[in-house]
Amino acid sequence: MRYGLNGAPPDTALPLEPCHDDTASPNIMVGIENYPSHLTAPGGRIERVEIDLLFDDGTTDAAVYARQSVLMPG
Repeated sequence: MRYGLNGAPPDTALPLEPCHDDTASPNIMVGIENYPSHLTAPGGRIERVEIDLLFDDGTTDAAVYARQSVLMPG
């Protein structure tokens, strides 16, 4: 997975935890200290996030999220 903030291209890698195919829940996250599930930034700094995903089969997907579309109620 790669991401870009505030109009920057999605060039920054965010390492994802490998699947645990030998368990009943292969997508369980057990390595949070090595694979954080989120990023933090000072309040009001991020207006847009662009994400590119590369899947095991070589296909890709992309998404763009504007701040006003994903704000949590305060």
